[in-house]
Amino acid sequence: MDEMWSFYGDKGQQLWLWWAIDYDTGVVIGYWFGTREHENLDRLLELLSPLSIGRVYADGNVAYAKRFSSEVLVVLKKNMQKIE
Repeated sequence: MDEMWSFYGDKGQQLWLWWAIDYDTGVVIGYWFGTREHENLDRLLELLSPLSIGRVYADGNVAYAKRFSSEVLVVLKKNMQKIE
């Protein structure tokens, strides 16, 4: 999982993409557009809820640590290369 931003009009109008890929296949399995607020990660997680996700690779964004247990979440840049 990762998030990235762009803007429309001017940099004061940021738009964030929260997204998830399948680590093994590289296929996008879900995404949500919104702001940087963590509630938008929650919307993505709602979309992913039918899936059986056993491990999440993410960066150090505190939103992931608040939503996933330490048994599920792996914070490691090396594993993020596929999504970045």
